[in-house]
Amino acid sequence: VCDALMAAHSAGLIHRDIKPANILLAQQSGSEVVKVLDFGIATFVDTPVKNSNTTDTFLGTPAFIAPESLTGKSVDARSDIYSVGVTLYSLLTGKLPHRADSESPLLQVLAQLHSPAVPIEKRRFDLPREVCKMIMAAISSEPQLRPSLQNIKELLLGYTSGLADLSSPELSES
Repeated sequence: VCDALMAAHSAGLIHRDIKPANILLAQQSGSEVVKVLDFGIATFVDTPVKNSNTTDTFLGTPAFIAPESLTGKSVDARSDIYSVGVTLYSLLTGKLPHRADSESPLLQVLAQLHSPAVPIEKRRFDLPREVCKMIMAAISSEPQLRPSLQNIKELLLGYTSGLADLSSPELSES
């Protein structure tokens, strides 16, 4: 996912809708490859984006949209990094980082904008500290605090064997 987004970003393209449903694992030449799907709301970095968030619709999936996009500010590669962070968080915990009182998209947006994320280590105490720290930085409301995709990739590759041994929250017996 990081490689695909880095390639898109180097071409000046921002995906704007990274979420688990837009990531596909496929078999190619006998090995598993990751494919990033649905560039339907992607935009070029230097293209002004008319933000439809001022109406009753959102561009993207609210729980995965970066705060700067939710508030109508300009988006860049760091917005996709936020979505990667939320995706990692949700895949590792089975929950979204911001508690909303319901599944309402509006209440989810309000939680993202006005409440801190639940630290991932409170939900998955078995994760390496560095991985927790990186995911929490990726979902920072301040884009300048987010790590680069290259840093995310390198850190996760360093823990590949350890992460492969962790059970998925949706598949665990408890």
